[in-house]
Amino acid sequence: MATVVASYLGEGSFARPLVLRDLERSRTAYNALPDDAAQPPVADEHIKNLAALFVRHNAHNTLGVHLIHGHFQIPENTIMLGKNFENPCGRWTNPTDVSTFNPSAVHGHIFVLKDNEFLAYKYQDGSMPDLSAVGHGFITKFVHYITSNNLTDLIGLQILMDERVRPMTHAAMTSGNHKVFNAGKPLPKLENVHDLKQALADVGVL
Repeated sequence: MATVVASYLGEGSFARPLVLRDLERSRTAYNALPDDAAQPPVADEHIKNLAALFVRHNAHNTLGVHLIHGHFQIPENTIMLGKNFENPCGRWTNPTDVSTFNPSAVHGHIFVLKDNEFLAYKYQDGSMPDLSAVGHGFITKFVHYITSNNLTDLIGLQILMDERVRPMTHAAMTSGNHKVFNAGKPLPKLENVHDLKQALADVGVL
């Protein structure tokens, strides 16, 4: 499987190293994504069929589907990179300058099918989870399903994180719907996890 870009014609090609052009393509792809509110719901039939496909190929513990969407435009030389944190246990994904991390220390997290290959538009720090248990032929069949049903602009492929030690859930909100920080607004400006925790506390999440 792939760190960033993977041709579904060869499932083992998911492992080539990241290069700068990959990261720029990821930024361009993210900036072209619709907001989640603009995406139509996925039909129950597709959800059931995809669930059966994942289970049949033993992919359900390591791979998932994701509603393709973005939230805002990210600047040049950045990608959306997720980082885990503790107390509470969580993950923060935000625009990150490509000069501030080692490309070999991150991996693709959420992929969209573009030009016959999977392109990551969100990344996660750390090494790629072990995907060796996924059955042969899964990627090809997954691609066939989403292309034949015109779902390539709606459904992406997600690498599930290894959360065996402490599973993560969405925190309950006490003040309405979910919040998107730094979505074109000057405040709150979140530079690090400490700022994030303070912002979440201010709106009643923590």
